[in-house]
Amino acid sequence: MCGIYGYIGNTTINNFVDKLSLLEYRGYDSCGIAYNYNNHIILIRTKGNTNNLKRIINNNTIQIGIGHTRWATHGKISPINAHPHTSRNNRFYCVHNGVIENYQELKDKYNIQTISESDSAIIPVILDFLINKYSIIDSLKILIKEFVGTYAIAIMDRYNPETLYFIKNKSPLLISKSDNNISISSDQISFNDGEKIIVLNDLDYGSISKKEIIINNYLSDNERVTFIKNESQLCKRNEAYYMLDEIYFEKKLPSIISEKYKRIHLDEYKMTITTSKELVFIGSGSSYYAASILAYEYEKKLNKRCFSLIASEVKNFNISNNSMFITLSQSGETMDLCDAIDYLKSKNQRIISICNIVHSTIGFKSDCVYPLSVGREISVASTKAFMAMLYVGRGLLDNSYFNNSIYISHSIKNALLLEPKIIEISKRISSSNFIFYVGSGIDYLYSLEASLKLREISYLHSLSIQTGELKHGSLALVDFNTYCIGILSSLDSKARLESSLSEVSSRGGKTIIISNVYNKADLFYEGDSLGLIVIIQLIAFHTARLLNRTIDQPRNLAKSVTVK
Repeated sequence: MCGIYGYIGNTTINNFVDKLSLLEYRGYDSCGIAYNYNNHIILIRTKGNTNNLKRIINNNTIQIGIGHTRWATHGKISPINAHPHTSRNNRFYCVHNGVIENYQELKDKYNIQTISESDSAIIPVILDFLINKYSIIDSLKILIKEFVGTYAIAIMDRYNPETLYFIKNKSPLLISKSDNNISISSDQISFNDGEKIIVLNDLDYGSISKKEIIINNYLSDNERVTFIKNESQLCKRNEAYYMLDEIYFEKKLPSIISEKYKRIHLDEYKMTITTSKELVFIGSGSSYYAASILAYEYEKKLNKRCFSLIASEVKNFNISNNSMFITLSQSGETMDLCDAIDYLKSKNQRIISICNIVHSTIGFKSDCVYPLSVGREISVASTKAFMAMLYVGRGLLDNSYFNNSIYISHSIKNALLLEPKIIEISKRISSSNFIFYVGSGIDYLYSLEASLKLREISYLHSLSIQTGELKHGSLALVDFNTYCIGILSSLDSKARLESSLSEVSSRGGKTIIISNVYNKADLFYEGDSLGLIVIIQLIAFHTARLLNRTIDQPRNLAKSVTVK
């Protein structure tokens, strides 16, 4: 949520903005850059994403710059609220991810008036006050003392044009070094393969230049994680949308993951889930629905109590002895999940994570991490990462599931063959004013994800409900412009589903059944139930496409939610 990129070296503005654009899946309401050109700081900000920025920049050669892609938290979407922000005398320029929770108190304390409504706008102005008494480095330390909240901040100083400064707390910030340049970013996606990456700790502050990297910490000087980036994180877009590429990729997913897990020892995981009294799966958004599905399946298989929790609600959960907590994440940076892990760690709980980005905040905080290994997911709506969570989670529960990769890939391909029929269904529901997804047992959990996927990219009102619960109130919403989509992966639930859909039909609503077990369903394929995931994703995608939505970057949403 919001992206930071800073660079010291030798590059062009176009190349710099290309690097910044890799971060805009984290925020694309507005963006901006500040760079030193002929001993002058050039500041450019605009609404929208980096495509708008490219239209108004000159392709100069630069040696230092900072950039930002914004997801609005404080203040409306406008160039004035976009980053970088500058101080009153235009000495300091800064970009900021996170939230300064006490920014209003600090405005009063320092008697600050800012044109921007953003909480971030106070940062360079306070620096203006502090620099009259302190060095820049000491001023950064004072900022850490002053700020309440989360922040990753990169700063340019007009009087020190060869140096970038930074402070960091509870929002990711990394430094990358190669022979020719140094970069700082909120996400390793903007770094090149082969570069050494330093993961900054909370309360770190310091400076980077061509000569040296100086890192201090406000409290202590704990060792910092470093690693070499050695894999390509960004897929090439072949279709018109990343989301469609990522859905089509899912047929390759089982073989890629199963091959990876041939080289991973799983005995510790098996022992842990067997000996723990209860298992608690934690996630946010789609990863919460994956957590719910896995909790359901683990409870059936292990015959022990398994829960799923929304990450932001973990502090309201009564922690019992001998529980095992399993977190699920695509980005590895979700703030609610990071906070949940910190809370559980304070209670001396062990954490296992199933995560797509192993070198991430969640990866570093966890006691053990199991990778999804499906490559970087760019579209805001999770598709291949969600499916990978289910495939990896099932394989960890029963290792023989990894041996079924050919069968599962074939199931996914069978589901993809239904795309022409799915497009026809999407045409029908795109004009509906309300869409229900219904199911029983695990099918209800699938329907939760189906409803979310439709909401987040088509902007249509969609609700998920258990088949038996539909008649207890929600049936009042059914009219002639309502669609009710039933999901069926077990014939044991067929009678209940048909009964609920009959209640809808008798009141004028339209009904659709998706199934891999009932050959008279409107959308039927043969194979593993993971194919159902493909179908609900394609329904959402094609409905949004027909409504001309910005599918990869839906309004008001960001990929990596790093604010509370």
